[in-house]
This record gives sequence, C-alpha cells and structure tokens, in this order.
Amino acid sequence: MKAFAEGAAIKFARAIDILGFHGINPRKKTVVAALDNNYIDKAVADNSAKVDFDSTDPEGNLEDAIALLGEYEATGFALSKDFASALAKLKVNGVKQYPEFGLGANPGNLNGTACDVNSTVNFNKGTDRAIVGDFARAFKWGYAKELPLEVIPYGDPDNSGRDLKGHNEVYLRTEAYIGFAILDPKAFAAVQAVQATE
Repeated sequence: MKAFAEGAAIKFARAIDILGFHGINPRKKTVVAALDNNYIDKAVADNSAKVDFDSTDPEGNLEDAIALLGEYEATGFALSKDFASALAKLKVNGVKQYPEFGLGANPGNLNGTACDVNSTVNFNKGTDRAIVGDFARAFKWGYAKELPLEVIPYGDPDNSGRDLKGHNEVYLRTEAYIGFAILDPKAFAAVQAVQATE
C-alpha cells in the first residue's frame, strides 16, 4: 500500500504540471475546457511571450525569454530533454559550458536558478522546449491531504466487461482533489520549437 500511495503521488504531481503547463487532461490528452484558459501555454500565446528555439543558442533563448517577463523574476526553469541536451552540447572554444546537463542529467539548478528537466514540458508532442517564469509568486497549487483509498475485490468497477474476481484481480482506486492557478499570465514565457516533435 505504501508503494501504491507513493506511485499515486508521483502521478498526481505530473498531472498538476501537465494541466498547469498545457491545460491537457493527461489521460485523454485533450484540452480541459473547464480550466477557462488558465494555464501557461494559453498565457504565453495571449501575451506573445514566446521565443523560437535555436538548438545552437539555448542560453540566448533563455535570456530572450526572461526579458519577456517584464516586472517578474525568473524563479524557475522547466526544460525539455531536447533543451537540456542543447545546453549540454553548447561549447565555447571547445569547452562545454553546461557539462552538468550531459547524458540526460537533471542538476536541479541552472546558474543558481531552480530548474527541472522532464518530459512534461513538451507533453503530447507539444512545441514547448523551455518554460521560464515566476513560479514562486505566480503559479500556485495545492491538494487535499486526505487521499481516500478503495480496495475493490470483485465486480466490474469501470463497466469494462471484465470481472475482477473472475480474473483473480483486486482493484485499488484512489482519488485526489487538486487545484492550481496562474495568478498573472504575464509572469511566464516559453521557448518553443517551430513545430511539434513527431
């Protein structure tokens, strides 16, 4: 049960990121209309706060994106694996400038600013390669601390036509009440590829 709870927490955290970044239901991979456009990709589009991704100049891409934040500070970077790879390959006079990103590493900060390398940034073959912004002040999230756990030993809980007891299975189900908000859409910018990955 402990391993199940830990796994569920990881899934819920990823779901918050996918919803907050892209407004997409992680399971159905469709935009959630109920979010009322309160997610980072929409904020970036509405404010034209995007920089075209150039794999030969990822550092310049971040600088340009930070310049679009106006009065806000860049308190965090969310980087795609493509973007981290471009940083790892960046050389000046033959010397790697960001070796800490090499071979898929996730160092946790970039020049003293918190960063995370993950597949959430360009989830569902999206165009985002990096998201920068004031995550500390303008992105708020939370969840209900009590996560109910239900053990279903028989029946067909999802009306799938498959009886649990007949297949010697037990269904574990939990749910979480989560929420998030983009407090100011002007607090975020993105580095985006010209087209989505295949």
